[in-house]
Amino acid sequence: MDAHPYVSDLLEDFIQANSILDLSEQNYSEYNDVIRDYIDKHGIQVIVQMGAALIYPILPDLKIRRPGLRVVDMLFNPYGHVWDHFLFENSIDAVVVESKFMAGIVQKSTLIHGRDIRIVRSGTRIEPIHTALANPETRPLTVGYAGRLSEEKAPLEFVRIAKEASRKTAAHFKVYGSGPMESEVRTAIEQANLGERLTFEGFLPAAEALSFIDILVVPSRFDGRPAAIMEANALGVLTIAAGVGGIPEMIHEGVNGFCIQPWSVASAVDKICFLAENMNILTEMKAKAKTFAQSEFSYERMLTDYTEAFNGR
Repeated sequence: MDAHPYVSDLLEDFIQANSILDLSEQNYSEYNDVIRDYIDKHGIQVIVQMGAALIYPILPDLKIRRPGLRVVDMLFNPYGHVWDHFLFENSIDAVVVESKFMAGIVQKSTLIHGRDIRIVRSGTRIEPIHTALANPETRPLTVGYAGRLSEEKAPLEFVRIAKEASRKTAAHFKVYGSGPMESEVRTAIEQANLGERLTFEGFLPAAEALSFIDILVVPSRFDGRPAAIMEANALGVLTIAAGVGGIPEMIHEGVNGFCIQPWSVASAVDKICFLAENMNILTEMKAKAKTFAQSEFSYERMLTDYTEAFNGR
């Protein structure tokens, strides 16, 4: 409901291949039979469960009726449908996670000895947007927030960071995104009264938004493996991010960014000021960030790793 700015995937490729099962017009009481018949019709051997909460209670019956069926659950952070995962973990054969952090969460929480956990680090495929406005040589140092405006992403922390940093540096600050906290963020920006130095830009596609900034700040309260960090680095934008969830595994200190104490405005401001005062280091790190993304956030490597995981290697 709060993802309205994003373009929906109409799944046309699946429709053309006649490989989509639409449950939206089915009664929940019929899900089990409909899915079971679909599994039989298509000879499906593996179910990849990706946060479909209504499917978890069906898994035990599917496993009883189809003993050879394998179920793989994908978990990205310790919240949301993760609770359902552990309620029905006896019907799940393997778990795919994005980070060592999430692997540790599963290992500590599971009651299954020798739980099969596969780490597949997500990657990104993104190309830079070339526009005159995005040219860093024609703009002041620009620090940005780009992502969902929601409590766990802590966008109001970014506004606080901007207010404090604006007293010590001439940098400009931009907020890109949409979500349930949009009204609060707009109000906070107005109250900051920084004029053009702190602006709300609304929603833009990731590559376009990130092309207008030099430093991305990720002040999340909790997170998994944020796509924004990978996308930013791929465009040569370095990151200052809170060290929560899987984020510390994504940051090589002083190379593609800095990992700071969670929820510390002072730590973020210190890093921004350091980079503003050492533009040569900023320039070097932006180049290193792009190289880092090519090796550590490779889309092709991710696909290869998923292929190996689903093949049981």
